[in-house]
Amino acid sequence: MQSALVQDSNSRTLGLDLLRALIVNIVLISHWFHQYGADHNFRTLAGSFAIEGFFVLSGFLIGNILIRGMISKPEMSTVKRFVVRRWLRTLPNYYLFWCLNLLLVWYVSGNFRPRFEYLVFMQNFAWPMPGFYIQTWTMAIEEWFYISLPLALLLVLRSKSTSSSRNILWLVLGVCVAAIAFRLYGSLVEGLDFRKLRKYTIYHFDAPVIGVLGSYLKYAAP
Repeated sequence: MQSALVQDSNSRTLGLDLLRALIVNIVLISHWFHQYGADHNFRTLAGSFAIEGFFVLSGFLIGNILIRGMISKPEMSTVKRFVVRRWLRTLPNYYLFWCLNLLLVWYVSGNFRPRFEYLVFMQNFAWPMPGFYIQTWTMAIEEWFYISLPLALLLVLRSKSTSSSRNILWLVLGVCVAAIAFRLYGSLVEGLDFRKLRKYTIYHFDAPVIGVLGSYLKYAAP
């Protein structure tokens, strides 16, 4: 199973690579517009569209890896292997730049504040993000997704009530509905605007889970 996870994570698809490149370029263009004062509405729309596309694509790719791996071996060892592989790819650079940002703020302002919440990706879990290392709001959502998805798959796949494939479908559909309902709650009840909602981790699981739904449909297709 380890070799299967490695093979899945290393396989490349030209169409998905082109889509990823398009998304990255849209984000760069939206930041360029922000820097030079171009149309605010276009910049917000383009950047938001690209970020949502990034989360959906990420969910699709991660779903491809996890669904096959967890169905073949629904054990905690599979979850640990997946999470460790993700962390080895994402955490070293994340913590490196966290340290560099801390030192830069300390050097410029003379005020040293460790910001330990960033170590466990709690900087924007359900509250506004501090004005520090602000680019990491997407990273926090991704890391929580990396942890919660395999654990949820493990839970439903160990249930013997229905088939493994149907369990996954109900899980994905349930999370999609719950995530969208939670976002509506944040907007209508909590009064949060779009910019705040999209940067809170607990309100942003809908986009990656939609990608997982796509990977499930690919897996279940005859």
